[in-house]
Amino acid sequence: MELSEAIPWLWCGAAVVALLRLRGRGARTWWPPCVGSALLWSLHFWGWNKPIYLAGKRLMLWTGFYEERLWFKFAIGLVFFPLVALACWRGFRLASRLSPWQRIALCVMVVDALYVTARTLSVDGWMPLAIGDEPGKSLLGITLAAAALLAMLVARPRPAAEVDDAAGR
Repeated sequence: MELSEAIPWLWCGAAVVALLRLRGRGARTWWPPCVGSALLWSLHFWGWNKPIYLAGKRLMLWTGFYEERLWFKFAIGLVFFPLVALACWRGFRLASRLSPWQRIALCVMVVDALYVTARTLSVDGWMPLAIGDEPGKSLLGITLAAAALLAMLVARPRPAAEVDDAAGR
């Protein structure tokens, strides 16, 4: 078994942990980690980002813009990074009801999703050597998936606000 083959199974384990916690106290707070880890599992298992990458590369070659791909990357960055910043800000506000460990798990999922997105949008496949080639690429994926799984294993839902009837609150 190669290192890269372990990544989807760690994400699958994270999805199963979140799925099992969808019952009982604080069940609603487990939907975001469940959906996020299931999406990352399917992405790493089936690799549905690869056809997007190849289509973008072929489009760049067909239109003759492949030699100017550095400018294309700048254009993507000008649109992509503000959208990511906005999504992270909204996600941080929406995650206020989650426990700290659930937030850590979601942050790790976001980092993995951003890494895969950056690899997909880099039409020439260039990434820093430490995380662009094996074994660095797989080690990063395993580390992120294992961190999310570990965070979900130790996470407990945040207790509901206690009502103090004696104080009339």
